[in-house]
Amino acid sequence: MILRINNLIKEYGKNNTYQKVLDDISISFKSNEFVCILGESGCGKSTLLNILGGLDNDYKGSINLNNINIKYSNLDKYRKDNIGFIFQNFNLIDNLSVIDNIILPIEKDLISYKEKRKRAIKYLKKLNIYLIKNKKISELSGGQKQRVAIARGLINNPSIILADEPTGALFKSKNNNYSFKPLFSL
Repeated sequence: MILRINNLIKEYGKNNTYQKVLDDISISFKSNEFVCILGESGCGKSTLLNILGGLDNDYKGSINLNNINIKYSNLDKYRKDNIGFIFQNFNLIDNLSVIDNIILPIEKDLISYKEKRKRAIKYLKKLNIYLIKNKKISELSGGQKQRVAIARGLINNPSIILADEPTGALFKSKNNNYSFKPLFSL
């Protein structure tokens, strides 16, 4: 798999007043690469993730996955088949349980609920949050929410993981030997 960014430009603004956030970025990534993009707050890291994840298609340039321009693809299918998101602010649904939040990306898959639950439990155990599987998100600590977000990002076995500050609230417990290695980490 090759992800290629060509001459990417992203601007924000209106009334002929625009600010370039991403200015003519070109780079390629191969399978199994771990990439960290560093920069100060507001420099465009999250914007880049949103574009790579198919959440924003208002940009100039191209993003190609295996020589297919994602801008002209079915973005819902692109995200479902290729992308695992781990958002900086988690984007969890407070009134759902932990396990139901994790299952959301595969909710409409044509597999049984039992299989979906089995996949979720695999990540609940790896991330040391199995015991809170039935709790509501509003009952969790920041670190627990972050682990739920990571499990949700991994459940569909994505080829690309887009992680926006994925480990800021996590700690290493003596029972957690899970190694998380996203392709992109901001």
